[in-house]
Amino acid sequence: MSKLVSLGWNDEKAYFFSGGQYVRWDVASDTVDVGYPRPISSGWIGIFPDGIDAAAVWNNGKAYFFRGAEYSAYDIAADVVVDGYPRTIAENWPGVFPEGVDAVIVWGNGKAYFFRGDEYLSYDMAADTVDDGYPRPIRDGWVQPFDTGIDSAVVWNNGKAYFFRGDEYVRYDVATEMADEGYPQPISLGWPGARGERANPSRTSPTPHASEHGVHASVRDYFLAFTEPLEGRIYCMYLDIEGYVTTAVGNLIDTEGDACRLPWTTADGTRAAESEIRSEWRLVKGMTELARQGAGAAARATQLRLTDAAIDDLVLAKFDANTPVLRRAYADWDSWPADAQLGCHSILWTGSRFPDDKYWPRFNAAVKTRDWLTAADQSHINDEANPGVTARNTANHELFKNASRVDAQGLDITALVYRHQR
Repeated sequence: MSKLVSLGWNDEKAYFFSGGQYVRWDVASDTVDVGYPRPISSGWIGIFPDGIDAAAVWNNGKAYFFRGAEYSAYDIAADVVVDGYPRTIAENWPGVFPEGVDAVIVWGNGKAYFFRGDEYLSYDMAADTVDDGYPRPIRDGWVQPFDTGIDSAVVWNNGKAYFFRGDEYVRYDVATEMADEGYPQPISLGWPGARGERANPSRTSPTPHASEHGVHASVRDYFLAFTEPLEGRIYCMYLDIEGYVTTAVGNLIDTEGDACRLPWTTADGTRAAESEIRSEWRLVKGMTELARQGAGAAARATQLRLTDAAIDDLVLAKFDANTPVLRRAYADWDSWPADAQLGCHSILWTGSRFPDDKYWPRFNAAVKTRDWLTAADQSHINDEANPGVTARNTANHELFKNASRVDAQGLDITALVYRHQR
């Protein structure tokens, strides 16, 4: 298995390299972009095509890619490797491990950290030199489980850094300077698709073991039946109450590109052309009155439709994409009662800036101590401008109350209480 190399590019995108291929990661949706993996040689002309050891974006408009004893400089604005590369590390990085680096991470405090074996060194980016007293043992400077053989590391935009080794990763809190509890975790669950594997199996694939989805099987199996009565099943494009183009079971498709990725059909059942999809999306987006008239009015104004199978696929794919978001937010997610997992999936389905601690501080504080009753009270989604959310709030409150019952009575955490109440 090739090592996984992470590269934080900007606030919108990141890249993961594995062997001779790479994927582009969308930070907002927390998923691999459509159309990946791709060969390194097709997207990064001049970069080591068979794989890289480490990479980082510097503060000088350059990104640096390392392989063995060599490195290349990449001009970000020009989107091309700088002339004269690759060069040797020993030539231009005095003090940095000349034989090669395992990982490099730019920390945001004017320092970058290079790792090799069980050692690391601190690099002053302004002075362009290694700090005095380095290298040092990783275990002496980093309170986290990986004290040797780090494959890669990256700082994210959520106050966390992530360290990868083998098929596991660790989430590291930048403020407290220590790893979060409950780690390491499998990369395949926290970062599905990062190695270029298919993240979301099709409906016709055999159902994997629950641990492969990162959520209790009962939650995944029941989610569509749970959320469909709260959202409806809509076969056309429509405007939600906030004016975003939506379809299926509350699935946002508010860009033409999002709409074009879905298998729309025409009135005679044939596959719609991209031009037809774009035209219909623009029609719906421009009919702002539809936001108040509901999906029925949109159905009368539109021609393209999704099949039931396509809707099922779309809901399951979005559910699977949401799971790693929650797993990264809550370190002990795997040990939660199924009702609590379903409750969080329910909130995230609406967006609601969840689970951002800035907007959900009391809820997050409660679930991290398994205070499910307080979590129930703090699970309320603002329904002032959207009365359709009221029923979901009621369901979510019940789910977290059920979680409290499961913990208190020592019930099976993998079984949904809510499901058997219906």
